[in-house]
Amino acid sequence: MAEVHWGHDTDHSYPDGRQTMADQPHAPTTISPTSLVANLRAEHASMLTELDRLSRALLCAPKQDYPAARAALEDWLGRVLVPHADSEQDVYALVAAADPGGALSESIRTEHRNLCEAVGRFSEVWQAAAARTWARSLYEAFDAHQHKEEELLFTRLLAA
Repeated sequence: MAEVHWGHDTDHSYPDGRQTMADQPHAPTTISPTSLVANLRAEHASMLTELDRLSRALLCAPKQDYPAARAALEDWLGRVLVPHADSEQDVYALVAAADPGGALSESIRTEHRNLCEAVGRFSEVWQAAAARTWARSLYEAFDAHQHKEEELLFTRLLAA
């Protein structure tokens, strides 16, 4: 497979300065599929760890710390998770060529839309108990989604 273009001009970096794949300095970047998959796997691992940490912090936050824990999670969701989902659309275009009928890539795109919609709905959940549960549900959904991408989608991309 030929090299692919990756990257966008929006800042999606983590508070500690790390950058996401969606925030490469010279966007779009030409990268081999093997490098792209390796970078996405590393980013997914980092994102999963951070979403786990933030959603657990909200789940366990005492009443006085709840607003800050919630704000930190909402900030991360809007600054990292949603832009990451948007940036992966480039990858799905590549996989569509290796996905006869497009069922896998369409399924993944639907999951992205659903995750982004769930993030939007999280901001509308005002009861603390419901928000805590919603946050952990977002983590579980992202975990399942990234596992599907890595085991099925990336395998097809590398085999193409």
